[in-house]
Amino acid sequence: ICSHFLEYSWGLWQRDFQTIFHRLSSLPQSSFVAAAVEGQDDLQLICERWLLCLKIIRQMILFGFPSDAKSIQ
Repeated sequence: ICSHFLEYSWGLWQRDFQTIFHRLSSLPQSSFVAAAVEGQDDLQLICERWLLCLKIIRQMILFGFPSDAKSIQ
C-alpha cells in the first residue's frame, strides 16, 4: 500500500512542480504582479497541494512503514 501511495504522491508532486515552474517562468517580469493576481487562486491551490505532497513524501521517506505482509499479521 505504501509503495503505491508513495508512487502516486511522487507523481502528483512532480506534476505540480512542473506546473508551478512553467506558470511562473512564463510570466513576463513587467506584468508579473498583474498576472499573478489574476491566476492567484488556482496557483495557490496547486502550491498548497505541492507542499502537502512534499510533507507526505518526507514522512514516508524518513519514518518508513512496515511492509504490508508484516502489518497484516
